Amino acid sequence: MEILAGIFHHGVIVDDLEAAMAQFGATMDCTWTPVRTFDPMPVWNAAGKQLNARLRVVYSHQGPLRMELIESVPGSAYDAMRALGRSHLGVWVDSVADSAAAMLASGWGCWAVLRRIRATVPSPI
Repeated sequence: MEILAGIFHHGVIVDDLEAAMAQFGATMDCTWTPVRTFDPMPVWNAAGKQLNARLRVVYSHQGPLRMELIESVPGSAYDAMRALGRSHLGVWVDSVADSAAAMLASGWGCWAVLRRIRATVPSPI
């Protein structure tokens, strides 16, 4: 699948950002960007409803595949993502709408997007 050529990061949802930074940093011999806080960060679910996530995020300096650690505040939009699994891949694409439509047509699911998709994308729900 062509979309895999654009993988930028492997993200993991963690309970304690500082503890995860210490553990992953020691295990993978990496250093981290400054912590970024998003409170709130709007996300849209597959039905097009806007939700708010409350996050603290860091990325590894080392790459080309970066490690992303995400600490989500309980009760925010990432609770549902955490229930599905704690990790994801972040990719760069030329068109989010076209890539989302192609992935959905291939049987992938969509839980949320960080930017509203401006094209008609069939809902997996």
